[in-house]
Amino acid sequence: MKDVRGDSRTIECAIEHMKNAANRNSGSLLLATPAPAPIRSSAKKFSEAVSDYCEIKGTIRIDGQRSTIFTSKLAGNESWVIRPYAIKGSEAMKSREWTIKPVKGRDMPSCTITHSVLVVLFSTGGFSGNHFHDFSDIVIPLSSALLQKRHRWPKGLGIDTSRYRNGYSINDFRDFLRSTYSLKRRAVIKLEPINHQRPRLMIISRKSTRRLTNEARIAKMTQKIGYEVVIANVTLSTNLTSFSQVVNSCDVFMGVHGAGLTNMVFLPDNAVVVPLGEIEGFAKTDFGDPSKEMRLRYLKYSIRVKESSLATQYAADDVVLRDPMSIHKQGWDAIRTTYLVQQNVKLDVRRFRSTLLKALKLLGH
Repeated sequence: MKDVRGDSRTIECAIEHMKNAANRNSGSLLLATPAPAPIRSSAKKFSEAVSDYCEIKGTIRIDGQRSTIFTSKLAGNESWVIRPYAIKGSEAMKSREWTIKPVKGRDMPSCTITHSVLVVLFSTGGFSGNHFHDFSDIVIPLSSALLQKRHRWPKGLGIDTSRYRNGYSINDFRDFLRSTYSLKRRAVIKLEPINHQRPRLMIISRKSTRRLTNEARIAKMTQKIGYEVVIANVTLSTNLTSFSQVVNSCDVFMGVHGAGLTNMVFLPDNAVVVPLGEIEGFAKTDFGDPSKEMRLRYLKYSIRVKESSLATQYAADDVVLRDPMSIHKQGWDAIRTTYLVQQNVKLDVRRFRSTLLKALKLLGH
């Protein structure tokens, strides 16, 4: 049992700023805002299109074993139930429910540990452990809430600032990452005939599903047209501090749709991102569109049916190849099984070469 109680005017002022930054637009976070006596306890609950959350100010108790938060006051004196996750209604965001329960002063449970700081209660359930969801559903929402900026999310790897002037943006978050990981390169290489420098191109390599089966041939072609090639296999055990430095040293970033592409947040400004879109187009939505908001350049490359291993598994007139959107209507499990688990990619090297030449021209500008 933990007691969260404020006893300092300095703490109260700092917490008020944080609370304002994480108010009605902050997502499914449970904010327990400490306040010094004699300020009365208060609690508010909000429900929005993409998130539910509540704010509690005053003395509270947190019982992790029973997933219960005790507070001295709730509107209507009724218990509330909330799932503390950034996006509600998504199958990927499942987490256990927490109960916020009002109790009278003498019935408040006793404590074993006491804190006098801001508490942010959030879930690490769902798809946490996946780079994309770790950033889009946990790290970005939490950093947005705590960096004292008003915002809205989610937008995948992005923050919607359209409702506010001077709102917190995904580039503020990228600047925060640069500082955190001491990333030195802010801009890409300047290609000039006199310096004979080669731009660095990173290929995100996958070893299970959605493999780039002719990866070695792609790398050889890439080197011939003027790139220095870095092949990277990202796993949960990858040291993010050192890997972010490698990504930051690159000018072009490519790979088949997957969580490893999330590392584009570490790229220098004006780097070129080439997510290899499967035939149903997830790569553009999850990585192509967000890259445009990150001061990055996006080159579209949609693979053709003959470049997908699905062409050997299904007849040419099968809906999987002919009408991917009909599979989308069947739900996430059908999409994942068909296009993410079953599919590998063998690029048309000659066709893809023209895309990488376009990237060189972009770097030249």
